[in-house]
Amino acid sequence: ARVLMKSIVATNGKFNEDHFRKSYVDFMTTKGSHNDTYASTCHRMFFANMVFQKKDPKDCPDNDGHNVDTIDGLILPTVTALAETARQLHVGNKDGEGSIKDIQMAAARTAAVTRSSSILERVSEVWAELIYTAITKDATGSEMEQPLVNVARALGLNSPRPNRRDEMSACYLSQSLPPTLDMLSKYTQSREGINSCRKALLNNANTGGENVHRGAVLGAVLGARVGEEGLQGDLKDDLHSSKELENEINHFVSAVMGNQSQEGGEL
Repeated sequence: ARVLMKSIVATNGKFNEDHFRKSYVDFMTTKGSHNDTYASTCHRMFFANMVFQKKDPKDCPDNDGHNVDTIDGLILPTVTALAETARQLHVGNKDGEGSIKDIQMAAARTAAVTRSSSILERVSEVWAELIYTAITKDATGSEMEQPLVNVARALGLNSPRPNRRDEMSACYLSQSLPPTLDMLSKYTQSREGINSCRKALLNNANTGGENVHRGAVLGAVLGARVGEEGLQGDLKDDLHSSKELENEINHFVSAVMGNQSQEGGEL
């Protein structure tokens, strides 16, 4: 996600799949660029195609029919949806059908850079509109109730059930999306106000299962609802790379809001 954010900064606040693809390949093939001990299936398949099959990176996204149509695939489209929504609002395209469609298409194109999944691309389009709504609607619980129902209907799921106990799930979209929407419905309607985001993320962590990427997409929506001022200090300051993240986020916001014209380069 941070690689994508930097790519968007380098391309003046707009998502560019060619630039991001190169940034992704460079990051993943540079020794010492990260300390992750596990790479998701889509990444392993992508680079197997590039290294062993000698394919062009554009042709490397793949799908094993099992571990690619997963909730971790929503992280990158979420970043693009945030960027495109902020950019559209900055230029005055609020509540325009065309602008929402552009945001959805950009989110789907983002998903397609690292994996081949028509299912994920469709989910990304629907999810992008939810991100747009989370940013543009008034910060009240009732404002998100119908949009969450619309998301469920668009994806062929049951309506979210805010009164359900938080549910553990695996990574597969078919299993992870229903409880994710349930949690969003519950915590956007919570009477705890700005504390709802913290409570949701803590409860998500304690629920178990594939809670890392679910926490990321939950945090994106709930964070958009409460705003930066609504996030308690330890949720930001206690992060391992808090200062670096703060700097990268500031660059990202400046770029998508049109306050920066930086071409390429590192942050």
